[in-house]
Amino acid sequence: MGGGVILTWWSSKFHTSNRQLWMVPLGLILVVTPIIICLAILLESYNHREIDDHHNLECVSKDSSQDLERPF
Repeated sequence: MGGGVILTWWSSKFHTSNRQLWMVPLGLILVVTPIIICLAILLESYNHREIDDHHNLECVSKDSSQDLERPF
């Protein structure tokens, strides 16, 4: 949110004179960084969910195969 404020302020005050150009990359970094962090967290949780599902399937198949080997 801070990046958007910086970019808006720069656009309204300094864009016509092309001064204070350091505000543009700073604003872009502050806008993009939270998006990248959110995507990384979502992808990591998705990968952990896939691994857990795969592990649970292996456990279920091992348990069911042990049940078949037991004599009645």
